Amino acid sequence: MTLNTAIAVVLSLFYYVLVLIGAEVLRVWLGLSSLMIRRLTIIGLAGSALFLPSLFAEWHWFIVAPGIFALIYLAVGVGLKSAKQRQGVFGIVYIFLALIFLFHFFWAKHQQVYAIAGLMVFALGDTLAALIGGYWGRLKYFVYDEVKSWQGTLGMFAGSWGALALVAMHMMGLSGQELISYVTLAAAFATLLEAVSIRGIDNFIIPVGTAFFLYYLIQTNIPVMQIGVFVTGIVGSFLVGLVAYWLRALDEGGVAGAILVGSFLYTFGGWNWVPPVLVFFITCSLLSYWSRRRNPLEREDRLETARGVNQVLANGGIGIVLAVLSFLNIADLYLLYLGFLGSLAGVTADTWATEIGQALGGRPRLITSRKEVLPGTSGGVTKAGLWGAVFGASMLALTGLILGLIGGLDWVLTLLATAIVFVAGVSGALLDSLLGATLQVQYYCDYCLKYTEKSIHSCGCQTKPVKGLRWLNNDWVNLLASAWSALVAMGLYHLLLG
Repeated sequence: MTLNTAIAVVLSLFYYVLVLIGAEVLRVWLGLSSLMIRRLTIIGLAGSALFLPSLFAEWHWFIVAPGIFALIYLAVGVGLKSAKQRQGVFGIVYIFLALIFLFHFFWAKHQQVYAIAGLMVFALGDTLAALIGGYWGRLKYFVYDEVKSWQGTLGMFAGSWGALALVAMHMMGLSGQELISYVTLAAAFATLLEAVSIRGIDNFIIPVGTAFFLYYLIQTNIPVMQIGVFVTGIVGSFLVGLVAYWLRALDEGGVAGAILVGSFLYTFGGWNWVPPVLVFFITCSLLSYWSRRRNPLEREDRLETARGVNQVLANGGIGIVLAVLSFLNIADLYLLYLGFLGSLAGVTADTWATEIGQALGGRPRLITSRKEVLPGTSGGVTKAGLWGAVFGASMLALTGLILGLIGGLDWVLTLLATAIVFVAGVSGALLDSLLGATLQVQYYCDYCLKYTEKSIHSCGCQTKPVKGLRWLNNDWVNLLASAWSALVAMGLYHLLLG
């Protein structure tokens, strides 16, 4: 270690101490809120990416200070009993880990500017989202038990756009339509990451995800006209969401989720990624309406009719991931598209099974033991429900068949792909029931003497958990089953045609 490097390490340590202790001093002297103190700390830590790396000739000396503080805060967090305090301390750890990971990756490529861009988006965008959402957020939506707001989400987009625009202009040399296109797409992606991330992990996911997304956007020469496609996707998704809200198929959060899913699928996947989603949504909404009219009493024990953002993201989240991977040309495009169809076939089969099984009745049996259970018990299946899963998977498979023929694909390949999507969809519905019978949390209402998937029953009473993992609710099960269906579809395609 040279003298200059040693001085740089000491200066880095001093800077981080100044940020962390200075925030507490400001809290005491100025009486700032804990929210404001957290945001100032985040800005100070992430902002170190602007100048501290320039003090070092090699990346491994730069990460000494972040590594030391990450270990210190990790040790402190492990010893805390309060979950809230532990989450706050681990949030600091995630920031230091993001610094280490990003500069480790981009330093060797001499592309540190992308690390700076990701960290600035987090520092400014996430801070603006937290402040606007915390003080002025009135329109709420929930993402896996965490409260978000439309105002905060818009603040995230505005802050991310501003941070990326500054970095793109002054450090990347972008301008004009190229700047607007890349900045808008990357800001939208960062907003999606913020909307779906939970429990402090956004401190790592947002800067890292944004940095890599922007890097691939620019390095792979994505056409700048894509911004027009993105705007079209937002407008179209918004209109569909409004109609669904008017028909009570989506709530306010569900509309936000529909805009995210629809615009990202159309922008990053293409037009042929949209019809399968519409088929899923329209058919499932119609079946839900029919089931509710046919058996209104039993319907009370199911989740709310209007889908929220959790359900929308659980059903469409895997599709977004695959669309982005397709957009960045990271894997075979048809392989990813087949995975997308498989994921949707899985959630369609599960929803059709639920709605048809409930409408036609029958005594459900636990999928693991064939034991008769009460209606509403997770993991219970009926003959009508199993046939519903088959029909639902078939519907998505046929949608893929029609789109394949329209796209001019080979008949043999298209028929094989249709069979793969069908198998993947049915397997996803079966996995959903299997997880429901074994690991999914199940509640019981002492007042109604009924099992339910909700912590608050439709009667308004607090329920008690009787089995399963507390965090593994119906939305997580849907997401896992959707991911499984995608993996099955891609695995079978690779096995048979790879």
